[in-house]
Amino acid sequence: MFCCDELTPENYVEYQAVANGPWLPAMYCQACTEEHFINAQWGRYLENIAKADCAAALRRVLSAPPQINIKDQGFKCEGEGSNGEVYALWYASDQAVHSAKLKDSLVGEERDKFWAEKQAFLTATELQEEITKQEAAAANKQGDKQ
Repeated sequence: MFCCDELTPENYVEYQAVANGPWLPAMYCQACTEEHFINAQWGRYLENIAKADCAAALRRVLSAPPQINIKDQGFKCEGEGSNGEVYALWYASDQAVHSAKLKDSLVGEERDKFWAEKQAFLTATELQEEITKQEAAAANKQGDKQ
């Protein structure tokens, strides 16, 4: 994802990678930050889970716990105390700090429960694939004997 709009004083965004960290210039304007990240990133995550057509695809999506805040290569969030997610946003348009939390993302017990359910589903998917492979191998072996 990249922003094609010219960054201006009206749409300029800065972000913090960690609490009390330095403010860094974002590569995206305010509209892109809100539209493509805040409002859409959680939904894309859920779509990727739903579209996973095998255990390997599901494993890739569920390789880390679900994010709460914006996470993207365009927002470099590295260093001590960083989990790779944006901590806070600052918009030049109103000179105010804003939450980097994704719309509808889960927190606390709700997030823990969601993560546990997805991990259990991944395990069941992996087991089912293994059973299917074993059954196919046994059927092939049986067919070879005939």
